[in-house]
Amino acid sequence: MTRSTFRPAAVLFLPAVLVAVSVCLSTAEATAGEIHRAAAAGDVQRLTQLLDEDAKAANARSETGETPLFVAANRGQLPAVKLLLQRGAEIDAKVDDSTPLLTAAAAGRSEVAQFLVEQGATTSVADEEGRTPLYFAAADGQQALAAALLKKGAKVNTADREGDTPLHMAAIYRQGKLVELLIEHKADVNATNSLCFTPLHVPAAKGYADIVQALLKAGAKVDAASVSGDTPLHVAASENRTAIIKLLLEHKANFNAANAEKLTPLYVAVFEEHLPAATVLLEVGKANVDAADSDGRTPLHVAAYLGYDALCGLLLKHQAKVAAQDRTGATPLHLAAAGDRPKAAAALLAAGADPAAKDERGRTPLEIAEAKMFDGVAEVLRKHHKAQP
Repeated sequence: MTRSTFRPAAVLFLPAVLVAVSVCLSTAEATAGEIHRAAAAGDVQRLTQLLDEDAKAANARSETGETPLFVAANRGQLPAVKLLLQRGAEIDAKVDDSTPLLTAAAAGRSEVAQFLVEQGATTSVADEEGRTPLYFAAADGQQALAAALLKKGAKVNTADREGDTPLHMAAIYRQGKLVELLIEHKADVNATNSLCFTPLHVPAAKGYADIVQALLKAGAKVDAASVSGDTPLHVAASENRTAIIKLLLEHKANFNAANAEKLTPLYVAVFEEHLPAATVLLEVGKANVDAADSDGRTPLHVAAYLGYDALCGLLLKHQAKVAAQDRTGATPLHLAAAGDRPKAAAALLAAGADPAAKDERGRTPLEIAEAKMFDGVAEVLRKHHKAQP
């Protein structure tokens, strides 16, 4: 029997780190014409000469499809962008699924992106992953760009292929001002992604109290459950975020909510050996100390088997049932014996655990310890037996 015998704690999906540049330009630059190289370098003088020689060059395509404006936007070359637009460059010319605005936003070129928005660039464009300029602006904290996009009608709740909205991204990357701005523009604080995580889940797991508070104030559902049934309280417990746990409890979070495997936030905290989180859940939230998983194991079973002595003490202090049996008939003392946990066994015996209790196979804790040749816990059990009148 190993630690994995128990149901795993809440696992939180986090999106991959944003790719800064939506289209790789290294190959393009090697094959681009001179005007593309001038645009990438921001060489306005050379660009002017080339455009004077051939006005159509403003929309020339490199061998890999980029226009000079796309290249300049990606590199943040604002003077070059302005010149190219003045000379007739197409503002929304696409390269695959990207545009000059989208590549500028993805690359963090907020000044260029904002200028393109002001010049009428389409704000609703999305790349192959479904990410829009507003999505990138929200994740990267580009507040002025986000404001400009929203002013021009950018859709605030457009989600990527994984279901993450700009508000999800602002919350994930702790962009507080962007969270406020998006909420002001009616962002859905309860939008769910492909795993049914709302914008509240990740900041709860990461301990972002300011983001959690803003979302709750705006109406975020405190007990929103993911596909696996994990609430924000589950994920906060899994990461030992005591301040977040207290905040969620203040907003009436269900401290006994069970996920798909019947794990409560307390069970998760115990499994992860988070004594502070477990303490808050028991003493502030009044969590059910004996809530069992789908195998019938309580937090005390878990703590006893894994040898989490401080947690055993906490659970016993809160009157955890020492006689609780799982689906195999095992008590916490059986599991302390199976895990060779002498201190846990001693604490359980002191709390009244029955050393003669038998599991469904008819074994006592001492018989399990002796069969496994766990001398430490076996000695504790023998001494207790000898001490009995």
